[in-house]
Amino acid sequence: MSIFPCLFWVFVVLCEHIICRKHTLNLKNDGRKAVLCSHFGFAKGSFLSVSIQKLEGDLQHITFTLDKAGDSGVASLIESKSNTCFWDKSFKFLYLSFDTSSKTLVIHNNDSHYKGVIFEATALEMEEDGETVIRPTGLLDNIQYALRCLRLVSDDSLTVAKAINAIILSEPQFLNSVKHMVPSDLFEKQYLVYRLLRQVAEYKLSSDSEELFIQVLKPVKHIEPGNMKELQHIFRIILSQITPSGSLQRIPYEMKDNVLSANFTVRFPNVSEEGLYSLYFHNCAELNVESGKRHLVNLTLKMVEKNVDSYLSAGQHPLPMLYAISCLAYLALSIFWFVYLRVSKNSVFRIHYLMLAVVLIKSVSLGFHSINYYVIGKHGAHEESWAIMYYITHIIRGALLFITILLIGAGWAFIKHMLTPRERNVFLIVIPLQILANIATVIIEESEAGAARYATWKEIFIFVDLACCGAILFPVVWSIRHLKTASQTDGKAAINLRNLRLFRHFYILVICYVYFTRVIVYLMTITVVYSYSWLVELFKETVTFIFFISVGYEFRPVNDNPYLLISGDEEDEDEDTVMERMHMEDVWSQSGFTDGVTRVQRSKSNNCKTVIPMKTYPKSQDNKSFQQELENA
Repeated sequence: MSIFPCLFWVFVVLCEHIICRKHTLNLKNDGRKAVLCSHFGFAKGSFLSVSIQKLEGDLQHITFTLDKAGDSGVASLIESKSNTCFWDKSFKFLYLSFDTSSKTLVIHNNDSHYKGVIFEATALEMEEDGETVIRPTGLLDNIQYALRCLRLVSDDSLTVAKAINAIILSEPQFLNSVKHMVPSDLFEKQYLVYRLLRQVAEYKLSSDSEELFIQVLKPVKHIEPGNMKELQHIFRIILSQITPSGSLQRIPYEMKDNVLSANFTVRFPNVSEEGLYSLYFHNCAELNVESGKRHLVNLTLKMVEKNVDSYLSAGQHPLPMLYAISCLAYLALSIFWFVYLRVSKNSVFRIHYLMLAVVLIKSVSLGFHSINYYVIGKHGAHEESWAIMYYITHIIRGALLFITILLIGAGWAFIKHMLTPRERNVFLIVIPLQILANIATVIIEESEAGAARYATWKEIFIFVDLACCGAILFPVVWSIRHLKTASQTDGKAAINLRNLRLFRHFYILVICYVYFTRVIVYLMTITVVYSYSWLVELFKETVTFIFFISVGYEFRPVNDNPYLLISGDEEDEDEDTVMERMHMEDVWSQSGFTDGVTRVQRSKSNNCKTVIPMKTYPKSQDNKSFQQELENA
């Protein structure tokens, strides 16, 4: 029992460093050329907000790439050519590079698929819990905030902002645009302010009447005719850095003690921009001649991914409801199984209650999973208590499921009450591996995709999970071989043949369960459209539910179940005595001393002994006639 407190504190430590859909990626002395930072499905009106902090490295060879699945093919190019870097204009990708001379982050949008994507110079929802952020409310405050983000004015200067605000209020064409804007929404949608600034810059730079330009700005304090050139210079910068749609072409960054910091937000305003996007970080620095190693990079990257109504990726919105319905389905199944065991007048073994525990823990695990996803979708972050409870129940459910499959495959409690040494060895190998696989699942879910440990634990999980799935088949195969041998030596040929048939059915069930929940699920994951990714989880839970029902039906406690058939002379004996005798019969049936021996059966009505003759064959004789009789039986 001491393992559960240990697991609890492990999950607490993991959950403290993960913020779910509000990511924080830390790279320390990292020499990888390509790092996956974000992988998310964005719908119309969604955004990706990025805050670059504590970036140290060779800025001239550092880039960011935004890839839309199925369009630019950055992911496939990275996989096929790991040495490729994206800082050449010949690439038809959307990538960001650093211009050290102007201290700006340059956006290279050479792909027609990304023309509708909008870049802003702000980072949204980056405040920590309990931190108070003062947001601009009116039009003047938002203009000043936009100019400060573009590094066009100082933090305490309102002169330019007042001048631009005066121009907007004096022109009817700008007033009509402002009427449709909600001032409180301008902070969340900075591209509307950028678009308005570009329109003002276009109008004033193309105006022939400089006197009218000066007359409009007379009411503004500190604006003198001599300062008009400075204002026109700012307008030219706005015109060169902002596109007509309101997207930035250059984003300023700050350098302090050789450490870079910058903020930007990517918006997907239209249906044409919807898709599954990946953000990559590239370190294209050349190898050091002396050390033979690449220049290492230090980086702290904070990211927020959000759709209009949820922090969940497009295609994951139905998951909370799906897990809740699955929880209720498994709960109903566990209640039905419990009532059936309690009212059954047939033999009920401990394995039946272990099967009940598996279904019940599965239901509880799905309930916590549903709540966890609901909280993530609403707040963008884990509720640590729900996440920890889900991970603990998930590990317990995985261990109980494999224990139950192993015990059923070994025939424990059905045809014997003891496990052979090699079956016990399988237990000692599979159960720790299964716990390790579930812990690897937790670490994968709680790790950033770009973290170095993510790839390592993913490989560990795949290897360990496949090893466990293969190992649980060994007891079933051994039981099938044992029943084949026993049917040729003892006097219970008909029963053994029916048991053999059931073992083969169970073997097929396990093979199908492993195949559908591993191979088919993987194929669906890479082929299903991102907006229907929830269908993968639906398929997986449906297959698991059918597997549970099928196993329960095959091994239900009824009299006509060949697994539970006990000969008439054993009905008056308790379960342990019966299992011990059957175990001893199995031992003797594997030896050659039983050749030619007849079976003696006691009659329940009297103490007379009835001798049932058995036709035997020498070992050297062909067994075809005997096999034919077994098939007829």
